[in-house]
Amino acid sequence: MKLRTEKTSFWIDIEIGGATCRLEVSPLSSGEIRKIIKTHSKQKFLRGQATEETDELEVRLERFDKTVLNWEGITDLEDKPLPCNGETKRAIAEYNHDFVLQIFEKVDDINIALNSAQAKSKKK
Repeated sequence: MKLRTEKTSFWIDIEIGGATCRLEVSPLSSGEIRKIIKTHSKQKFLRGQATEETDELEVRLERFDKTVLNWEGITDLEDKPLPCNGETKRAIAEYNHDFVLQIFEKVDDINIALNSAQAKSKKK
């Protein structure tokens, strides 16, 4: 039985509006995602009831920053290549919601495929 025990990265292609870019991504573990959500959640009391309030924007920004490792073909509006760093990733994630969601969907598909392959190898 072959199981993952460490992070792995993959290159994916994203197309929006006829333009394509390549990104190196590393799917986060469920523990990493829980930690990000916990970091950006606060307990509030409303009429004596304790509730959790999560800053969804901050969760998305941090998840994008930790998931995307590198990229090719991403430029600013003046066609200047953008560096793959925390500041740029934060700006991209904040202003390009559909782009970020498309990346998360592809990363989730990678996780599903990897988990399916593991499940099949367990049955053998």
